[in-house]
Amino acid sequence: MLEALSHADILLVPFSWHTQSDVVINTAIPTKIIDYMVSGRPILIYAPKESYISKYGKKNNFAAVVDEESVTAIQFAIRKIVSDKAYAAELVQNARKVFRENHDATANAKALSEAISRIRSDYLP
Repeated sequence: MLEALSHADILLVPFSWHTQSDVVINTAIPTKIIDYMVSGRPILIYAPKESYISKYGKKNNFAAVVDEESVTAIQFAIRKIVSDKAYAAELVQNARKVFRENHDATANAKALSEAISRIRSDYLP
């Protein structure tokens, strides 16, 4: 999968707008975002402003985020990624940093194991 992703110009994370399940849209984080973060390719998030993924992308600057339902805004974001190599490289660098800090499975498994051990020692004889 990473081989295929590494050949893309831009990796898109599209979300739905005006659904009957806004709470799902606003709280979802697709698991493919992890693969995207380590792919070495710039990410474009197209999702409502209220969604967690839009907020997360903006806060950590790991993706171009279009949080308005606008073809013009998507076109602008794509043009910026394609034409501004420094910007695209910054997104990729930030995505890898966010992956290392928040999504590394080995580090997260170790943290979970330590938390469980603390709970055991606090609550079990």
